[in-house]
Amino acid sequence: MNKGALALLVHGGTENWSPERWKSRFDEVCGDRQVLLLPDAAFDPAEVHYAAVWKPAPGELAAFPNLRVIFNLGAGVDALMADSSLPGVPLVRVAVGDLTDRMAEYVVLHVLLHHRQMTRREAWNLARGMLERVRIPDPFIGTVPNWVHCDIAGPAMGFLSGAQQHGDNDWDPVDGPPHGFYATGHNPTQLAMNLEQSRVFVSTGNGEPSDAELSQYNLNTAVLACADPAGGECYTGDWVTEGRIIQPMSRRFERALVAAGVDITYQVQPGGHDDPHFRQELSAMLAWGLFKPVVQKPGAWVNDTVATSGQLWDIAYRFDQPPSAVVRFRRSGRSLSIGAAGSPVTLTTTGGCVIHTVTPATVSLPARGCRGRPG
Repeated sequence: MNKGALALLVHGGTENWSPERWKSRFDEVCGDRQVLLLPDAAFDPAEVHYAAVWKPAPGELAAFPNLRVIFNLGAGVDALMADSSLPGVPLVRVAVGDLTDRMAEYVVLHVLLHHRQMTRREAWNLARGMLERVRIPDPFIGTVPNWVHCDIAGPAMGFLSGAQQHGDNDWDPVDGPPHGFYATGHNPTQLAMNLEQSRVFVSTGNGEPSDAELSQYNLNTAVLACADPAGGECYTGDWVTEGRIIQPMSRRFERALVAAGVDITYQVQPGGHDDPHFRQELSAMLAWGLFKPVVQKPGAWVNDTVATSGQLWDIAYRFDQPPSAVVRFRRSGRSLSIGAAGSPVTLTTTGGCVIHTVTPATVSLPARGCRGRPG
């Protein structure tokens, strides 16, 4: 057997994708060629001329100095493309009609789920099941889905979203990538320390209908009660959104505030994402007291921001260019440190003093006002 050996590197997948089954398949058709199931120490890496792989670990293929071809056992080559040490040899990937059909069916499935509003129907049915003593009509009966808009976005599938068709290649054109600096700089949970000198009131429903919400329904018929029959505005409670999305988010926010030492009042009560619950929360907030005193001139504080300009107590700031990272201002007495922003910044005190500095920097704030200060 003088032909170059075939190495099998298969990771993950179902039982049908087990390395042993792949070796059995290749043994049947490679009777005159050695098929090596890795890891296997009983072979010389120089003997390997071919590799059949699925999600190989980075660096595995670089171990074969005489490798000629890589056969990827599936259509996706993400793991290979992520390997910076991938040998510069031809790469062959599987492309069969059955696999293509199944991928197309997968895309069509999710387009129809969106087009026919199936996730909203599921949420509605769940909410209706929670309200056993109230007959709620199905709001989707007779609806025509022609208004539902679909943008299919998926680089691996070769589709483009509507935004990209108009030249916008940012997946989130407002805040940027979900875990990028600009999104972080607008995430209240990540900025909890900014509120250390404040009082915070947070209220949320638990996803179960309250008495106030149930009173909005006509319990004797299957018709939703309308707060304003003439205007045609009928009430439909959204308990699923409140219980499964809003409450968990508010709980994370509350925990971050507690960890930052913020004076936080957190209330959870029955209710959904709807007008009756909003009114209840507004009353609770007014009873809590919006205008109780807080620290007016703290001598020490921390503030993270991505804003180009703003006011931090007695100090105004303006960057020459929008920051390229979340910038931390930290004050301790007269010392003020500014994190790296990718831009110089101008500081103006209420006493009229102006300081222009590169970032990062630590500056000493004037103990008194400067000449020519306003007023």
